[in-house]
Amino acid sequence: QIKGIDKSFYKNGIINIFNRYGHQIAKFTIDDLGWSGAYNGKQMGSNNYWFQAILTNQNDAVKTRTGNFSLIRN
Repeated sequence: QIKGIDKSFYKNGIINIFNRYGHQIAKFTIDDLGWSGAYNGKQMGSNNYWFQAILTNQNDAVKTRTGNFSLIRN
């Protein structure tokens, strides 16, 4: 899940998750629970991943945000 992205500020949004090669491995909306860390039923390993969030606020303004994060498994 992405903290700060909820229905109180954004009326809808789509989040895409990509691996380091640019392949899309997950897609979910702000109504979903988020990404489980799996792709095709297999848990992804610890690595860096990238996201693209396309968000629409209450005034219909669309914002696109991109960034990366580390998935850490013990």
